[in-house]
Amino acid sequence: MRLLHVVFCLSLALVSNAQQWCMPSATWRSRSWSIEGGGYREITCEGDSVILGVQAHRMKCRFAAILFGELVTSTSYGFIAETDDLLRYYSEWDGTPDFDTLAWFGASIGDHWMIAPEVRADVIGTGERMIDGVPLRYVAVAMNGYIEQDTIFERIGPLLLNPLEPYMNFMVDYDYAGLLCYHDDQMGYLVGDSSMESCMAPLTVPDARNTDAHFTLSPNPGTDRLSITADPALASNTTVHLMDAQGRVIATTSLGVARSFWSIGEVARGCYMVRILDGVRAVNAMKWVRE
Repeated sequence: MRLLHVVFCLSLALVSNAQQWCMPSATWRSRSWSIEGGGYREITCEGDSVILGVQAHRMKCRFAAILFGELVTSTSYGFIAETDDLLRYYSEWDGTPDFDTLAWFGASIGDHWMIAPEVRADVIGTGERMIDGVPLRYVAVAMNGYIEQDTIFERIGPLLLNPLEPYMNFMVDYDYAGLLCYHDDQMGYLVGDSSMESCMAPLTVPDARNTDAHFTLSPNPGTDRLSITADPALASNTTVHLMDAQGRVIATTSLGVARSFWSIGEVARGCYMVRILDGVRAVNAMKWVRE
């Protein structure tokens, strides 16, 4: 089984405070961007199944998007398995069905595993956060693909990767899960300016991403000052968020004009997401690297 490519032995002991993946009513709502357009993903649990001899959670993924100006909807299924401190996803990326490692909550800084072919996750941080009254462990990883850094929580999963197909993030430009919110019957978690009302509302046809809304960032990589050039048609009503790898908004500005200079201030070196909002609707997102 492809659990491997980790550099040390797994502990077989169960962790007393480990959190279950599929709690009752667990629902993940994500925003998805790609070069073709944008939409939403909603993932829910639909019971357990045995696949390849592994007890796994059966996950239903509903997708609704405007791609190339046309409405596209789809429903697909995936599987997530929990084994001690491992969270694994079902994949067939090399032609052989198996479960591959999405996260290892027993890892230490400096350890690594392979999320997908040639995509290595290096552990750069671990810890525990209290979220809505529930203590959740997390592992922060740096990756050598499009998304260079992500944080993966127990129970909630990754903030940027699609937990059912994380390898897709490295094959399709700008396509990433972009978690908006998570909730189950005990807790909820919001990313950025999301609302729990929108997270719990039925999945509806999304607004089309304005593919004519052109934004550029420079310099990228940069330091504490960023130049943002925007489509003049949207600049007067545009808000910009700087988000860290845990999905937290750490700086905000408004454009007002087609070209603006943003003094971000002191932020740690690393990868960030710059999210562009037209009013309250996110229309684009770009990676920015702080040198």
